[in-house]
Amino acid sequence: MREYKKIILNNGIPLYLNNDPSCKQAVVNYVVRYGSNGDWYKFELDGKKYSVNPGVAHFLEHLLGEKSKYGDIYSRFTNRNSMANGLTDGAHTSYWFQGAKEVKESIKELIESIDDPVFDEEDVRLTKRAIKREVSSYTDDYREQCDHLVLRNLYGDFELFPKSLSSIGTIADNNRINIDELRTCYDAFYSDDRKILVITGSFDEKELVDYLNEIYSNLKPHKSRLILPDYDYGLTRKENDSITRDISYDLAGLGIKMKKPDDTLRIAYIGDSWAFMHKDHDCQMAHLLEDSLHQPVKVHSYGICGLTSKEIYENLFDNSDFKCFLQKRSY
Repeated sequence: MREYKKIILNNGIPLYLNNDPSCKQAVVNYVVRYGSNGDWYKFELDGKKYSVNPGVAHFLEHLLGEKSKYGDIYSRFTNRNSMANGLTDGAHTSYWFQGAKEVKESIKELIESIDDPVFDEEDVRLTKRAIKREVSSYTDDYREQCDHLVLRNLYGDFELFPKSLSSIGTIADNNRINIDELRTCYDAFYSDDRKILVITGSFDEKELVDYLNEIYSNLKPHKSRLILPDYDYGLTRKENDSITRDISYDLAGLGIKMKKPDDTLRIAYIGDSWAFMHKDHDCQMAHLLEDSLHQPVKVHSYGICGLTSKEIYENLFDNSDFKCFLQKRSY
């Protein structure tokens, strides 16, 4: 497992650095602790209470990544032969890229795009059109619906999790989102104390840290002014309160949690090529979980390329490669 060094930058943002001279590429992930779960919908900012539409976190992900001062940063990084994307889950929004060309320039542009937003009304209008298409595709994503059904059935405060069973809201939710709401949520949730920067690659540590501090010194500090209400996650729901829905298995992903005598939480994520693409981020996911759970975590992803999700689901425990994966990883 790769070892990450935690470094606190001058503005308080933690940098998790895996400095590996053998790396041919760099992986950079800028994470904000703001996601789609319902506890973000009601909050207090500067003494005023707000209740906002579902889907705002995902909407901001699109705006900040695609309507930045540099234009669409994902396309910009792709032109440098890098892979890049944004992701919104229940608790986080992340912006990442992986590549070997002009890495320092890409780091600077990524940070400035997220920390110095420039979106306007027209950008919001165009983003609604793009998200409408995405929402339509997620309607048939049964894997995501399964994830949200589990969350809604697991916790006592189940109403924190979207009734739409989607982390990006419905088309109606997104149509109601306006620029004032987006700016309010950005001010509330994109404060420096909610950010994490994770970098893997071959770097001169001091040079990289000095470079990052210089980038942030030219940006306006974003101090926390947010107050969230208290929620009770401790109580599970009663069986007769559970929500059920018929789910197809056209999209398969399996998470396996295994315990050993020590207190390390070991998670294996098995799926198709999507899981295969996540293997480079196992350490990042483990560190985020460790920060949240306050216990050691190991994450390993294994994707079987060339098979459909349905084929993986049907042949999972007969697959010799999968058996070797579990054995070699010493779960």
